[in-house]
Amino acid sequence: MRFIVISVSILLFFAQVKAAEIGLHSTSTTADIIVSGEITPGDANKVHDLIDRIDGDKKIHRFIIHSPGGNVTEAISIGSLLRSYGFTVFEPVGVTCISACIFAIAGGRSRILMGKVALHHPYLPHVLESHPVARQIQSEGKQAMLEYMKKMGVQETIVDAMYSLQDPSEIKYLSTAELQAYKLATDQ
Repeated sequence: MRFIVISVSILLFFAQVKAAEIGLHSTSTTADIIVSGEITPGDANKVHDLIDRIDGDKKIHRFIIHSPGGNVTEAISIGSLLRSYGFTVFEPVGVTCISACIFAIAGGRSRILMGKVALHHPYLPHVLESHPVARQIQSEGKQAMLEYMKKMGVQETIVDAMYSLQDPSEIKYLSTAELQAYKLATDQ
């Protein structure tokens, strides 16, 4: 597969990796939705609004991402949108996608991952960790993640790999072989 060179303006978009910046870069042949930063509640609505602004069915639709993770539910919503609109997910060389970010990636019809992708153990906000129903919330959350990955054609064992990491601060970077084995990467 021939890779399209990303313009300097898109790469500059990745300069800051804090709160997510979400934008649209459109040419006569491509429509790129670009997300850089932490995935937070409301980001799926922003992505949907940008999808609505894309004109022309003949464009190549790409979702370009660089994220330290964030809200898993929001990432799953983004991934579901990407799948329903037929987006390709592209992660450029030199960027990183960690944690919840993989759920957004999984939504791509094809997924070209040239940067680094990493997992960590999902966790609840500190306020909820000691709540009496925390274990039930974790269990239901894991089940939802497993079902989503299966629906997206990604090996469910990737969720088990997340949960096998004991400390949420522990990060496991995935090799190219692991990305392919989990079927998270569809093209290299």
